[in-house]
Amino acid sequence: MVCPACGTRIKAGRGHCLRCFEDLPAPGTPVPPSILVSLGWSRGKQAAVGGAALSAALALLVLIWQTSPETAAKGADPVPGKPRTVPVTAAAAPVSTAAATVGTRPEPARAPNGDEPFLDTPRGPSEGDGTAYQQTWDHFKTGRAAADARQWTRAIEAYGAAARVSPKDAAAQYNYALALHRRGDERDAIATFQKAVALAPDDAAFHVPLGAAFENVGQFADAAREYRAFVAAAPNAPDAERVRGRIEALATGAQTTARDR
Repeated sequence: MVCPACGTRIKAGRGHCLRCFEDLPAPGTPVPPSILVSLGWSRGKQAAVGGAALSAALALLVLIWQTSPETAAKGADPVPGKPRTVPVTAAAAPVSTAAATVGTRPEPARAPNGDEPFLDTPRGPSEGDGTAYQQTWDHFKTGRAAADARQWTRAIEAYGAAARVSPKDAAAQYNYALALHRRGDERDAIATFQKAVALAPDDAAFHVPLGAAFENVGQFADAAREYRAFVAAAPNAPDAERVRGRIEALATGAQTTARDR
């Protein structure tokens, strides 16, 4: 008989093949001839070819799965062995931190009643001393926080400290004077405003709160002088019309204190 597994001729009556040790069918049992056996392929060769075919089929299935649109959308590798390609999302433009940096906050708009804004940064180091400039700036931050909370005594203390650290800094003197003016200490405010004007004669804005302080103590001629100085230096400023109105009111004798308006 012929072994159906390897095709070896075996003496009838044996239970297994002497070559491949496969069990042999009982005598008289019909065995359909295998195509591979008819080609002379042994069982080992058949197994090897079958394993290779199975591996190829699995590899093909994996490739089809990985290159499908759904799998690619999940970030799978399009081709086995290649590094994963991650879609790049355009990054948002970086948010500028300049506005959050101390000293760079824009000046607030003037209030409807004509209140002048405090200055946020010193005008320069005291006599070239960078340490004094930093200390002045620190006092400005404290003073501004107090002014925003309308805590005028605390603001006076902070801006007064800045003016002492940097006595030649026009902004420090101006802020100190403005805090005194807000609390109603007009005589001290006038003297300090005048220091600021002397340090920065070209800064027209300094004249407006100084004129208001003069009005509050009844020195209307001095107030008109300061208002005229402002209009002459800044005729197109946003506050120019308001200040011209005050000059006209003072000229016609309609004097009221700045706090009455």
